[in-house]
Amino acid sequence: MNANTTIDTNDINNNSNMNTTGLNPMENDLLQAISGGGLSALEVVNASGDAFPPLKAAVVEALAIIGIVKKFNTNKKDWATFSESLIEKIDEIVQATYQYNENHVPLTLQPNFKNLKGILDYLKEDVIKIQQQNTWRRFPNFKKDQEQIVGLQVKLNALPNFQACLSVEEISQEPNAKRDVWEDSILTESNKDNMSIKRRNVGERPTTTGAVPQINVSTQVHDFQINDSVFYSANTININDNRELQAKIADTVDQPNVEKWLQELKAPSHGKVRDRCMPGTREDVLTCIKTWLDDLNKPNIFWLSGSPGSGKTTIASTVVADFDCFSGQFFFCRDEAELWDPDNLWRRIALDLSLGSNDLRKSIAQGLETQKANIRGLDISMQFEHLIAKPLQQVCGTSVKPLLIVVDALDECDSYEKLLPSLVSWSHLPKSLKLLITSRNHHNIQTRLRYVSVHHNLNTGHGVSTQTSDDLEKYLIARFSEVTGLPPKWPGPAKVSFLVRKAAGLFLWAKSAIDFILHNGGDPEERLNIISADSGEGIDVVDSLYHQVISVALQGLRKPEETGLKLVLGSIVIAKNPLRIKDLTELLGVKDAWLNSIIGQLSPILSISNASYLHICHQSVADFLRDSERSQDLWVDPQLYSLRFAGSCLKLMNAKLKFNFFDLKTSHILNKDIPELNDHIKSVKSTALDHASYFWASYLKKDCDKSLQLEVQAAMEKFLMVHLLHWLEIMSLMGTVNHAAQLLLSAANWSQALKPSLSDFAKDANRFVMEFLEPITLAAPHIYLSALPFAPQNSKVSMHFLKLFQKTLTVKMGQMEHWSGKCFLRLADHNDCVTSVAFSPDGRHIISGSYDKTVRVWDVQTGQSIMDPLKGHDDCVTSVAFSPDGRHIASGSDDKTVRLWDAQTGQSIMDPLKGHSRYVTSVAFSFDGRNIVSGSYDETVRVWDVQTGQSVMDPLNGHYDWVTSVAFSPDGRHIVSGSNDKTVRVWDAQTGQSVMDPLKGHDNWLTSVAFSPDGRHIVSGSDDKTVRVWDAQTGQSVMDPLKGHGCSVTSVIFSPDGRQIVSGSYDKTVRVWDAQTVAFSPDGRHIVSGSIDRTVRVWDAQTVAFSPDSKHIVSGSYDKIVRVWDTQTVVFSPDGRHIVSGSYDKIVRVWNAQTGQSVVDPLKGHGRSVTSVAFSPDGRYIVSGSDDKTVRLWDAQTGQSVMDPLKGHGRSVTSVAFSPDGRQIVSGSYDKTVRVWDVQTGQSTMDPLEGHDHHVTSVVFSPDGRHIISGSGDKNVRVWDAQTGQSVMDPLKGHDNWLTSVAFSPDGRHIVSGSGDKTARVWDAQTGQSVMDPLKGHDGWVTSVAFSPDGRYIVSGSDDKTVRVWDAQIAQTITDPFKVSCLSTCSTSSTLAISPMLPTHPEDGNNIDMSDSYKTIFCCSYDIPLLKFSHLNGNWIMLPDDTYLLWMPHQNKSGLFWPRTTSVIGCTPTSLDFKNFVHGIHWSQCFSSLHDHI
Repeated sequence: MNANTTIDTNDINNNSNMNTTGLNPMENDLLQAISGGGLSALEVVNASGDAFPPLKAAVVEALAIIGIVKKFNTNKKDWATFSESLIEKIDEIVQATYQYNENHVPLTLQPNFKNLKGILDYLKEDVIKIQQQNTWRRFPNFKKDQEQIVGLQVKLNALPNFQACLSVEEISQEPNAKRDVWEDSILTESNKDNMSIKRRNVGERPTTTGAVPQINVSTQVHDFQINDSVFYSANTININDNRELQAKIADTVDQPNVEKWLQELKAPSHGKVRDRCMPGTREDVLTCIKTWLDDLNKPNIFWLSGSPGSGKTTIASTVVADFDCFSGQFFFCRDEAELWDPDNLWRRIALDLSLGSNDLRKSIAQGLETQKANIRGLDISMQFEHLIAKPLQQVCGTSVKPLLIVVDALDECDSYEKLLPSLVSWSHLPKSLKLLITSRNHHNIQTRLRYVSVHHNLNTGHGVSTQTSDDLEKYLIARFSEVTGLPPKWPGPAKVSFLVRKAAGLFLWAKSAIDFILHNGGDPEERLNIISADSGEGIDVVDSLYHQVISVALQGLRKPEETGLKLVLGSIVIAKNPLRIKDLTELLGVKDAWLNSIIGQLSPILSISNASYLHICHQSVADFLRDSERSQDLWVDPQLYSLRFAGSCLKLMNAKLKFNFFDLKTSHILNKDIPELNDHIKSVKSTALDHASYFWASYLKKDCDKSLQLEVQAAMEKFLMVHLLHWLEIMSLMGTVNHAAQLLLSAANWSQALKPSLSDFAKDANRFVMEFLEPITLAAPHIYLSALPFAPQNSKVSMHFLKLFQKTLTVKMGQMEHWSGKCFLRLADHNDCVTSVAFSPDGRHIISGSYDKTVRVWDVQTGQSIMDPLKGHDDCVTSVAFSPDGRHIASGSDDKTVRLWDAQTGQSIMDPLKGHSRYVTSVAFSFDGRNIVSGSYDETVRVWDVQTGQSVMDPLNGHYDWVTSVAFSPDGRHIVSGSNDKTVRVWDAQTGQSVMDPLKGHDNWLTSVAFSPDGRHIVSGSDDKTVRVWDAQTGQSVMDPLKGHGCSVTSVIFSPDGRQIVSGSYDKTVRVWDAQTVAFSPDGRHIVSGSIDRTVRVWDAQTVAFSPDSKHIVSGSYDKIVRVWDTQTVVFSPDGRHIVSGSYDKIVRVWNAQTGQSVVDPLKGHGRSVTSVAFSPDGRYIVSGSDDKTVRLWDAQTGQSVMDPLKGHGRSVTSVAFSPDGRQIVSGSYDKTVRVWDVQTGQSTMDPLEGHDHHVTSVVFSPDGRHIISGSGDKNVRVWDAQTGQSVMDPLKGHDNWLTSVAFSPDGRHIVSGSGDKTARVWDAQTGQSVMDPLKGHDGWVTSVAFSPDGRYIVSGSDDKTVRVWDAQIAQTITDPFKVSCLSTCSTSSTLAISPMLPTHPEDGNNIDMSDSYKTIFCCSYDIPLLKFSHLNGNWIMLPDDTYLLWMPHQNKSGLFWPRTTSVIGCTPTSLDFKNFVHGIHWSQCFSSLHDHI
């Protein structure tokens, strides 16, 4: 290119006129083939042998992803949208690049293919994981799917913008054109308006020299679209050749991607850098450090140690400020949570390094990208490896220029032991990469650092150096000379030398002493004499100084004032978070002026931050005050002052809290929608009240003065009995309701011995919070409007508070008698599904493993996490276990490893245990704690030595599918394993040999196995929904399978006494079985469970409530037997005397409708699930359809098959029905067709009825037999001529989801249809027009619909487990949802049977007559305008404008009496009286001032 060429960026988008080099000719067949775009273009590229290899590789990956996604069975529409987005993105890349020959693809594009391939690999990995999880879970999780789709879409949006890059490339290669390009400084959208732009002309350009071609580029103000980011530029750069330009463009294009990944560091601040050393002081240490920096032969770590107050931090601050090679810093500090968290160190340092070097910036970003930005999911050593070590080695490996990192006050880091391995690892980096560490001279720090560092100790006491003494003298003289009003050269050389000797090398002492002497308002001479009176040295003199400072502040104070000063000091020391001066005046009830005076007196040991927070000036002060031997009469007893502070918090809340504390204007909106909420909260609530509300129970201590305990107890009683609900308002608006439940448990535990009744009230309050966690969390007014009215009548909270709120709703029917569950803790810090939980042997702690790759340890009493998450696994944690002595934790993971952790510190105690070749599914300790057993997807069981981490024997082979669960016997002699191969195996733990034949009996994979406490029995749970118990000696089953669960059994375990078995299931229930005919706590009182909702829950094991079972129908009989049937479809005989049912077990059964007894042997013959059954009009025959693609005809009297199966459908038969004359059968199928069969011959009477675009789900004849209607997954109803098979009208359209069921009215004039859109619709059978609005009310798919025999009512069944009865004339619900409820509740079957015995019609508008067989609960109907136009959204009743009226518990929601409801059958009927109910802008009137004692 001509060096003097200038190119105008106005021509950037004029691509059509460009002369390009290396383009494929437009006649090229492949180019023409892909021109249509879309999926077909990708398939062409995939099939081509000439495609650019990186492009083809990306296309192959994209097609693989699309293929996997197509197989997903839930959220198909959303997954299809994702696939379309992926196709569109990849097609854009294909269209942008496929015009080039392989050897001419622009250099600028080529690096982006690597980024493209990486993102696609990541996407493919994600969808494979989702596929595996869905297979394993065995049930749909729509919310989880949607979250995953959103996450994948975000990653998809990160794909490179090739077209933008191509535009840049074309500009760089076009000859003889005007050009404007940008200079070095790329400006962002945010600062473009402030930019001063100057246009340079050609004459102002620098000239080129020699033969080097040089591009000289100038710019106008143009926005430039690159990788979805807009860049602005206005200056000039010189580029020596096109490659340099291309590199510059590539950097610019990649910059947004780098920035995106660096944002994932979420790094905290550096920590506060202190004052620097006074000029002329500490020169010996600083010179030593400087020499070390320049010497590449010395260790690259410098450890500066010393006693508290010896000046380590000041030296570190000086290095940061004055050394040119400084590149990163972190100053630990115990005062601030983020500055004592070891997890923050390397992320902050990484950010510092990225700011100092563009190459490091890109390398660190690449490390983040490699780890999928889940850097906080790694342990600290892995963070160091990926963020620090690898980038530094890549970029600075051969550099001789020193780079310096400063880490100050390592000893003030919480659990600093976690950092030591990575700090030691720094020694393996190149010598030019320097690390300065300061800390106290703790033994374990010394042990780890002394052999890998240059060590310099700041000696104090008798070992203080002359240089240090000289520096102290300079410091003291300088400080004295700064003060006016003192005699010249006061206090003189002798006194200064005396102070230097007293300081004994401690600069902190010197600073505190000089602050004390020169304190405003004091007599310097007198204060100097006080200090001079003490003869101690070294650390003793520090203690003495602190004692003197505090003693002087106490002088002249009256006894109450002296007590107040100690209370202030104690409160500052024990406070969970820093406090402001104003906070202390509120919490302690002291006056501002007095407090300011006291703080002034204590200024030598206190500091005030810019935000007015009070801090102890040095950790040594807090250490001194907490140590009774050192502080003596000034001792701050942590137990005593903590309890006193708890009392202060309670008193403040008792004084400040009130009803509607925040003056909320309406109850119709959620907290998050309150305008300017944060500003409003700040204006109403003080930070002192904030602190008290969040921490009050955390300060409760038992081992204290008895009278103080009683005083605090009285304050707590007032708080709970008067202000409990007011406090929950605070916690609701703060978003800390779950924490409130934990505080109430702590309060209950603390008060148990003092006053049991108070403890019981706190426990009841905890249950109140947990039961109504949703409304309390989401909307503060609904503490009173929703939670309180629905609380059990005999609950302590309800009995105490409800009478004070007269203008809330009244639950006339359906109020709980007792709390619905015994969940008293919700541990919710995991970021993904919880996969495994276990109690510690002493029952005090819980561990949980999660898909978020971490293990967490919780306190059972408080629900608090007691340490940082245990990080180290690279994939989902699948199983966790405590060692028998509680000292260790084992975890297994999808990363194919087992890890062993210290249960006290959370540290990994050895390298990962590697050997499995696929996911580890289960881990367990032997009962002596010496071995760990693990099972894996690799079909093996392995045994490991806990001390060495080595495998103690060859893998245990025998299973031929995944091993899903393992356990040791109590005596440690045997191991039991369960597998996907449907068997249980028992192994000799010493030899690894199988000790008996596999235990067979389950019909599907094993999910969980466990030994009984005595080792005599084994329990197993399976995907076949059963639990089995085996003799551990013989391998024989000792009882019939335990049946009752409606879905896969996921976990089984014996109770500690061996008398009971607990099983958990995907049917959302926990069941307790009698073992003589999820995990227990060691005392058997609690059960812990983990869930895919990312929470761990702790349950009271004394009462277990069974939640709904969505797979069964339950029947009750006069023989006093309750039976649970695993059925899929049921229907009555024409005379109502019999019921026929089809089942997943491939069997058709016929029952007596009155007794529930089977009347014939099971009808067997189908090869797969029976999907539909029907009686012939005369009751003589039964027809059944099946997933085996056949229709079968049976004799209803004998149960015999009357002919060969009717074959013709190509996929599952979904629905069957007889014609009214019984001569024909109609069937619908997944093959999208309807078929009509002759009952006598079994032959098809006509060609298949074709027209639907999706599965046919329901078919039925009209009452006159002239027409057939069918519903389909294509959302349409079709009406066919039964003689010709022709469609008689256009499809009936209106539903927004699959059709599930269709039926004619008895007179044939109307059609009713049910759909997955949660509605039923009624159509005119002659015109196909909808005759009324959709019937709305169900909260799930409508799965079945039917008319009553007289045609006046419509019945609909739904996946929401309810049945609704509607007036067919006016489309109003007349009967509330009902559901069968006994041992478990059932989902409505896919075929709704309407018996002649069903209720007919109301006689007086209030009651329905029915036979004794259908007796139920009746209630007077009511027509409330408030509900008439409302609708349900989850558990909320929503007003027409989509605002929030009321929240209802799940058990009441389905039984709610909506307007015109007259009865509720078989479930919890819920009748609400709204007569006094106030809401919206009137909500605060719910409180009755007549009862106001609050």
